[in-house]
Amino acid sequence: MTETPQTTETPHAPGPSAPLVVGAIWTTVAVLCGIAIMGSIFVTKAYRNRYLAEQNAEATSGRPRIYSRLEKDLNAINRDGQSVSLSQLKGSIYVLAHQYTTCPSGCLGVASRLADVYQEFGKWDGFHIVSVTVDPARDTPEKMNAFVKKAGVDQPNWWFLTGDETEIRRFMVRYAQFYGTKTNTDPAEIASNGLYAHDLRVALIDGGAHVRGYYQLYDEVRGEGELKRLSQDIRYLYQEREEARNASDAAEIPKPEVSLP
Repeated sequence: MTETPQTTETPHAPGPSAPLVVGAIWTTVAVLCGIAIMGSIFVTKAYRNRYLAEQNAEATSGRPRIYSRLEKDLNAINRDGQSVSLSQLKGSIYVLAHQYTTCPSGCLGVASRLADVYQEFGKWDGFHIVSVTVDPARDTPEKMNAFVKKAGVDQPNWWFLTGDETEIRRFMVRYAQFYGTKTNTDPAEIASNGLYAHDLRVALIDGGAHVRGYYQLYDEVRGEGELKRLSQDIRYLYQEREEARNASDAAEIPKPEVSLP
C-alpha cells in the first residue's frame, strides 16, 4: 500500500498591517503634492517676473502692449441707418467705447473726453472713434443721432452703433474684453447712475485689430493722466504703422542685378 507524501508548508513572514500601508500611501501623496505646489509657485513666480519685465520694457519704450485681438467681426447699424462692420476699419486706428443715450452722466463724460481726442486726431489718416450702445433695445439710430448732436460730437468718422443685443454684448465682453453690463433695479440707483452699470473704459485698437490699451477717461483722479496716455499711445501706433509701411516698401524694391566680370 502506497502512502501519500505529506506536504509541509513553510510559514510566511507576517505582512505590514493595514494602518501602516495607508500611512505610507498618504505620506507619498503628501510629498508629491508638496512637489507640485513648489513647482507651481516657481512657475507662477517666473511668469510674474516675466510679466513685470515686459511691462517695465513697454513703459520704458513707450510701446503699448497687445492685450488681445478682435477675432470676430461686429456687424451693426450706424446712427445714419447704414449697416457697417468693424472689418471696414482694417488698417485704421480707432478708439472703442461703450455708451448709451439715456445714461445720466458717465457716458456724456466719456463723450466729452473723446471729443478732446477727436479734436487732436480727427483729421489724421484712418483715425476713427466707435461708440457701441449698451442698450440696443432702446437706442435706435434716430435716438443715437439725437444723442450725438446733444453731446456735440457730430463727426463723420465717429460711429455710434446699435444692432442685435446678444451679438453686441457677446462681442464687447468676449472679444473686446470689456466688463459685463449689469441692469440696475433700485429706483434711486437708476435715478443717479442710470439703468445700467457698465464699463466706462475705452479701448485702443490698432490696424491689425489688436487691443492695445484700456483707458479710464471718466475718472476724477486719473482722467487727465489717462487722456494723456491715450494720446501718447495713439501717436505711437501711427509711428509703428508708418515704420511697417516703410519696411514693406523697402522689401518690394527690386535689387539691382550685379554682372560678374
